[in-house]
Amino acid sequence: MTQRIPLEIWHSCRNQFVILDCRDGNCPPMNALFRLAESLCASPIADDLLVLQDAKGADVRLRVLGGDGREGDLCGNGLLCTADKLGNELGGREIRVETASGLRTASRKNGTWSVEIGPASILEDDFAAMDDGLRRELPLYGLVRAGEPHLAVSYTH
Repeated sequence: MTQRIPLEIWHSCRNQFVILDCRDGNCPPMNALFRLAESLCASPIADDLLVLQDAKGADVRLRVLGGDGREGDLCGNGLLCTADKLGNELGGREIRVETASGLRTASRKNGTWSVEIGPASILEDDFAAMDDGLRRELPLYGLVRAGEPHLAVSYTH
């Protein structure tokens, strides 16, 4: 017997994603999903595995599984891909997505999706702990958490 696995490849802003749609409730166990994410992210196919599940109080639950074997709080580009996929399916202008960092809203205006990722905060302690050589070689601004931590680099020409 052949089983169909609902995988899709999506991209947004130079991030590659594989979306596994488990909204039918037939989802592999989390340890298997983490192994799948590690394999996919070790290849050029995907930066993260996005797992869609049913949610109470939202249109979908988005889980972001990375190649490091961990679940991320949120990925803005992954949220955009999820919004595009679900928005097209549901035919609406707004969807609500449950994430590990809370409920997020995505809205479509003139065919373009925008997503709410929450406030950005500077991770001063983590930035201070970075290697001094790296901070001297690059004009770094700091580490910023906007969903997931991002390294903010400031270049002057």
